[in-house]
Amino acid sequence: MAGFDEPSASYGETKDRAKVELHDLSEGSPIEGKYMGTDSDRHDMLVLGRKQVLRRNFQFLSTVGFAAVLISTWEILFANVLFSLTDGGTAGIFWGYTVTVIASIFIYLSVGEMASMSPTAGGQYHWVSEFSPPWCQKYLSYITGWILATGWQGSVVGLSFLAGTIIQGLITLNNSSYNPQPWHGTLLVIAVVLFAIVFNTSMAKQLPMVEIVILFIHILGLFAIVIPLLVMAPSRNSGRTALLDFYNGGNWSTVGLATMIGLLTPLGSMLGFDCAVHMSEEIRDASDTLPRSIFWGVVLNVILGYLAVFTLCFTITDPSAILNTATKYPFIQLFYNITNSYVGTNIMVAIIIIALVCAVIAEIATASRQIWSFARDGGLPFSPFLSKVSPSFPIPLNAVIVSFLCGIVISLINLGSAVALNAIISLTISALLASYILSIGCILSKRLRREPLPSARWSLGRAGMAVNIIALVFLVAFFVFCFFPTATPVQPDTMNWNIVMFGGIFVWATVFYVVKGRKTLKKIATVQDSDVPATGTATPSIPKKRASEAEVGPSALRNTSHASLGPERQKSLPIPGRKAHLEQDHQLAQQDQDGQSRTTERGSKSMDERPLLDKISEEPDVMFDDNDISHHQRVVCSPESPVLPRPHQRHALPLPPDPVNHFREASPRPQSRNSTLKGPRTSQGEISDHAA
Repeated sequence: MAGFDEPSASYGETKDRAKVELHDLSEGSPIEGKYMGTDSDRHDMLVLGRKQVLRRNFQFLSTVGFAAVLISTWEILFANVLFSLTDGGTAGIFWGYTVTVIASIFIYLSVGEMASMSPTAGGQYHWVSEFSPPWCQKYLSYITGWILATGWQGSVVGLSFLAGTIIQGLITLNNSSYNPQPWHGTLLVIAVVLFAIVFNTSMAKQLPMVEIVILFIHILGLFAIVIPLLVMAPSRNSGRTALLDFYNGGNWSTVGLATMIGLLTPLGSMLGFDCAVHMSEEIRDASDTLPRSIFWGVVLNVILGYLAVFTLCFTITDPSAILNTATKYPFIQLFYNITNSYVGTNIMVAIIIIALVCAVIAEIATASRQIWSFARDGGLPFSPFLSKVSPSFPIPLNAVIVSFLCGIVISLINLGSAVALNAIISLTISALLASYILSIGCILSKRLRREPLPSARWSLGRAGMAVNIIALVFLVAFFVFCFFPTATPVQPDTMNWNIVMFGGIFVWATVFYVVKGRKTLKKIATVQDSDVPATGTATPSIPKKRASEAEVGPSALRNTSHASLGPERQKSLPIPGRKAHLEQDHQLAQQDQDGQSRTTERGSKSMDERPLLDKISEEPDVMFDDNDISHHQRVVCSPESPVLPRPHQRHALPLPPDPVNHFREASPRPQSRNSTLKGPRTSQGEISDHAA
């Protein structure tokens, strides 16, 4: 299954020498060196065509906390137990959650592998572009980006609305004369979003530490609830009743169908761990930390979720006694029936409210990073505004504010129609499921075509295809059932309008793509890592011709030597030892004028490798256009043609006799995920200029 590559002794001996290639890539970036991340982070940003503009201050524990708290597994199981009790009963809760857990293992193993290959804030829409066939690459990526954007914006409102209406339910419990009004709930939603925005703006630098603190609330809060419930419950269900008694309160044709429809609650409690992916450009050593954080976040929430499930299954002895509660939330009535104490109930419900409000903090962070990344690639209206990041305030502030405003505007719909608001909120589940289906489906199709995949520090290896297939089977089944209403006969106010919302977003995105999106969406860099073995014999191919100074665009920038760039462009080169390179390039220019060979003491590598770094330094946020390089070759590297691998692969390269002088004189460049790229062909069938 998935593996963790740990640094070996040889890596520790060579990492300082290898930093000759990457240690000053922070030049030209507004981020301080300590927040630029590791060599692997810089390498990933380089080959993905990105400039580091956000601080990498998330590490393993804070990332686990971010993901686990946002998903709020046990909190959602308690808060939305109404749907599972109606369709499935206590047995439906247990078996539905078990099915969801099994599916989640395969889904997030697949997501973790893709995140390790391409740790970028774009997430699913980037992976779809990277792994899909060229003929549908741009369209599928655009559709995925729009689905994700609407899904995560709806999720912000959904969690805020849940927290706000639970507060209304608690007020109803304590004051029977209280008459909840829609505008009360809307104001509470706005208050929750306002609270969360503070942590995403003025306290943005402290967000990782905040997530660690909230993680402990997330863990300890559950025990503060389940222990009193299990100890004080006047009676408990037997094991057979709790785990084998199904209930069909939705009047469906079969209990099995009712249970499948009741999967909505357990599914929602485990959906959305890609939230960590959208924070990947703020995670240190993301290609390793990110998949590990997702994995252990899933494990943690699965364990906590089972504690909540067992508590519900064994303490709900009479579902009808809590389903028709005035609070509108059966779990509030359950807490009161067991404790017979308003104070005790208030404390336990307050824990869930606090946890949900804290989850909204992470929701806004995720939603803002997703639209920021998609806008960076030209996928949204007003993309220049949404993608702007101030050097003095390294967060996507404009995207954060837009996510905040979207939350407020959507919550106002509740004033006119609660059904319409619920339709928008329910879009979150179908949108995330669709994004997983598209991204995992694309990497599976690439495996079926037997095309090489980028190397990953978290790799599924030979099990990858089987894991992807199983994940897709579960996802497609979940996707179908998420559009079913909760009960029959169906009335306009009980109809699940999710299908209408999802279809509307799909049609809108398609029309907008045809009208404008296909022109504004920038092609995403799809560079692949070459697997660097300990030994091998191969020589990187040399370009047939050299780009002239008159050429323009990203391709020309990558195919142009430093000597031809001029003083200003040369100064922007973010690589140590710049003077030595400029001196050698000057010698190259003299040799070119005399018609002599371009080969230097750097080895057999083409000097055309360097301009990719120029391109990243000068135009970091400009992605490849349609005429740019999109297909790449794998080569096996040898000591005679050195290629700097990813940091976790460096131990595979034999050290030169004198490493210090070797790196000082040769100074090989950090390679992209292929040491040789196959560029567009000319009319004569020759390969045009290209660079690693």
